[in-house]
Amino acid sequence: VFQLKRARSYAEERCSSTNLTSDVAYSVHRCKIIPNLIRIPTQSAHSNRATYHPTIHFTDQAIIGWWCDCFTGARFLGCCSHIASAI
Repeated sequence: VFQLKRARSYAEERCSSTNLTSDVAYSVHRCKIIPNLIRIPTQSAHSNRATYHPTIHFTDQAIIGWWCDCFTGARFLGCCSHIASAI
């Protein structure tokens, strides 16, 4: 539940709006070698100097896996707020 609450805050901050029901500008980097691998640079909520890079591997039907370089993103179960925000 904590990750979902933080995810909304990250998305609102990223879009400079609390209205997340319309189209928003989000920087997404695609991998040139693996077409279904994306990375979304996300500013840390705690430090202006830190940027995290949630990375998501997916198909048309499902999310295959994810990884984030934040401390929480290294967990084996669940996901961090950066991944939840990107999804």
